[in-house]
Amino acid sequence: MTKITKARESAYKILFRVFSDNAFVNLSSKNEMEKLDKKEDRALCHEIVFGVLQNLYFIDFVIKCFSKIRIKKISVNVLTILRLSIYQMYFLDKIPNSAAVNEGVLLSKKYAYKSSGFINAVLRAVDDKNKVFEKLNSLSEKEKLSIENSVPLWMIDIFYDSYGGEHAKKICESFSIRKRNTIRINSLKKSDLELSKGIFELPYSSFYDISDDISEIISKGEFYVQGLSSQICVDVLSPSENDKILDCCSAPGGKSFTSAQYMNNCGEIISCDIYDHKIKLISEGAEKLGISIINAEKRDMAVFQQDFVDKFDKVICDVPCSGFGIINKKPDIIFKNKQSVEEIQDLAEKILDNCSGYVKNGGELVFSTCTLNKGENEMAVEKFLNAHKEFKIAEIKKYNYDNFLYNDFGLTILPDEIFDGFFISRMIKG
Repeated sequence: MTKITKARESAYKILFRVFSDNAFVNLSSKNEMEKLDKKEDRALCHEIVFGVLQNLYFIDFVIKCFSKIRIKKISVNVLTILRLSIYQMYFLDKIPNSAAVNEGVLLSKKYAYKSSGFINAVLRAVDDKNKVFEKLNSLSEKEKLSIENSVPLWMIDIFYDSYGGEHAKKICESFSIRKRNTIRINSLKKSDLELSKGIFELPYSSFYDISDDISEIISKGEFYVQGLSSQICVDVLSPSENDKILDCCSAPGGKSFTSAQYMNNCGEIISCDIYDHKIKLISEGAEKLGISIINAEKRDMAVFQQDFVDKFDKVICDVPCSGFGIINKKPDIIFKNKQSVEEIQDLAEKILDNCSGYVKNGGELVFSTCTLNKGENEMAVEKFLNAHKEFKIAEIKKYNYDNFLYNDFGLTILPDEIFDGFFISRMIKG
């Protein structure tokens, strides 16, 4: 083997940008994988990139077991090659270890020539898996959970404090699960295509395999991608015909699209976002789906919108959050720190506070996040209710799932193989 495979080289470039520049993995992956012509190359590149990030703590633990150089002292280019090679050796059964080592050495000769001997030595040593698992089993329960599931210890402490040890373990383990992919059937259009049905409570949800080419049916507007937890959020809101609805942080528009179907395309939905390209995405999505009641508007919802005051029957306030419930979809979330969580929490509370003024008397406000941090969820709702006596908690319908947890402030959906981690609170004004 004398030439680096395109898939592995692209994976290296994506991961290097993530590790060196804190680039967003989804954006970096999209730009790089568009250069790969073969479907199997794109699939392998995606597998390596997301696999490395989803197992980063474990991979670094392996490196620590065999490297005489501390990880913080290893250059990013060398570390990236080690990480993607070790992922293949420990997690991809179809790739022989010898092939993974050889590819790593080839990458080193192009991107880290002076360190190719070091990379070769480490990769040949890491094949001693017994040494790794002996050291892993000697750790404390939380440390082992952190490394096995690549979740920061401070985040694990939050899960333990919020949900107890049993739920905390299940949450962490869910981040390594490959979720079933879900799409929403467009009830406004007819389709002859049969997909596997989703869950009983959401009759228009369906599952598809990641290997399925759904681009054609998506382009026809018969379906659109939307997670089940996001669909539950709209089901809790339960939009009706002729409602006037505000979706305050709408992009990519799934909740607006689903709301329009509940409304049978009768009424009005204002879908807001701060970026021009996201507004365009919402408008184009609505047009493709045959939805005429959505108006996408560029607005900063952290700024109070005077013309929205007392205007809406229902407001969807799905705010920016730490994203602890969707780590398996966005594994670079593990790079967040406590300070960044506090900053985004302040922004979310400001948006919620502003949105309360847009609800008509007797109207409903649904507050949601895709995080499992009670500081951003229950505590934020409690703080809001103390400041806004005109609002009170409304009952949320009961869904029969073990990972659905109800309390006085709303519903928490713990992540599993089909659901994202989510929090939903429903409030009524007046």
